[in-house]
Amino acid sequence: MLRTVIPHRLEDLHPSLRPVIWAWHTTDEPVCYQTESSLGKHILLRLTEEGVDVSQSKTQLRDRSLGHAYTFVKRRLAPQDIPMVPVFMNCFFQPNQPTPARCYEFGRALHRAIESWDADLRVAVIGSGGLSHFKLDEALDELVIRGLQNKDTSILKALPRERLEGASGDIFNWIAAAGAVEHLQLEYLEYSSGYRSPLVRVWV
Repeated sequence: MLRTVIPHRLEDLHPSLRPVIWAWHTTDEPVCYQTESSLGKHILLRLTEEGVDVSQSKTQLRDRSLGHAYTFVKRRLAPQDIPMVPVFMNCFFQPNQPTPARCYEFGRALHRAIESWDADLRVAVIGSGGLSHFKLDEALDELVIRGLQNKDTSILKALPRERLEGASGDIFNWIAAAGAVEHLQLEYLEYSSGYRSPLVRVWV
């Protein structure tokens, strides 16, 4: 089980920041999330066999949130009774961010691991995060979307790392997810850019 708590008291935040707290949590009470540990262990073993460098965490620091990359998805997209397996990648901290090509191949390896799991259950792969944000780069966003729409690995694997800095590193998650679900057809909805707007997302 994973436990999360609200990261900031609303009254301590500037009024302009209070609305965005919904992306993390909707309550200041601790919440526990069910995990699928058997799948997590299976993924670890299979990725290791494929030569992917992996690590695991069996404990969570007390009074530390799991992080909005996971709580947002869990609260907004998945019912509480559906367990999850959080998969972490270093999308933010330099200098050892993975390359886009490695992210894509990691996604493929993740797909193979999930497919080889012997449980009769459906598994959804969700790439959490936004496209470029804080430093908006519409040209980069359009390039990523084109790569996703056309399943063009030559685009996705060659995205310029220098433009995937800071919060825009969320795109690494999109690349990994694309590798994991490359056998599926993408249903494109809409792209809407904005500057510090409440919502800048492309849902696929």
